[in-house]
Amino acid sequence: MIKTKQIHDTTQISITNELFKLFGRTIPQYDGKQWSYSEQLYEEADITEMCFPEEYYQSDRIITLQPAAFI
Repeated sequence: MIKTKQIHDTTQISITNELFKLFGRTIPQYDGKQWSYSEQLYEEADITEMCFPEEYYQSDRIITLQPAAFI
């Protein structure tokens, strides 16, 4: 699930990463004119979990444009 969070100061961007399930994959295809994709869903026994490594942001390197911050 994608969560939107309103940030009021740069100390709030240190959000712990959470595990998520890898239950399939998207397979892009290009026929020379148009992109499309198909989905491959894994069997229950092949579903795994993953977590991205933590990122440590330096608040002095963040560009803020109200109401968004670009990292």
